[in-house]
Amino acid sequence: MAVASIQDRTNEFRSVLTQVQKRQASSKVGAQRQSLLSDSQKAAANGDANAHGKPRRSEFARKAAEIGRGITGTMEKLQKLAELAKCKTLFDDRPVEINELTFIIKQDLSSLNQQISSL
Repeated sequence: MAVASIQDRTNEFRSVLTQVQKRQASSKVGAQRQSLLSDSQKAAANGDANAHGKPRRSEFARKAAEIGRGITGTMEKLQKLAELAKCKTLFDDRPVEINELTFIIKQDLSSLNQQISSL
């Protein structure tokens, strides 16, 4: 097998990069580039920001996010229940755990339904 020679071309890359940067700095487009919106227009378009710079979320969005987190948690519990149901054999039976998890999932679903109806 032939060994390929490796050539360090870092300096060549850097020189090309500086040439491109100089070209962009001297071009009319780079010099005339400016924002089309003022800062107040940007803030209005993005929604008023709170103290942390993040846009405020509406009450609807907050409740919807909470419902989404609840659905995710319930799905995880359903996956655990499915795993328990799959490995249920004659000697590896865990009815107490299955019943408790089923009860908790029913409560979670009831709570989610109430949250959705209040949304």
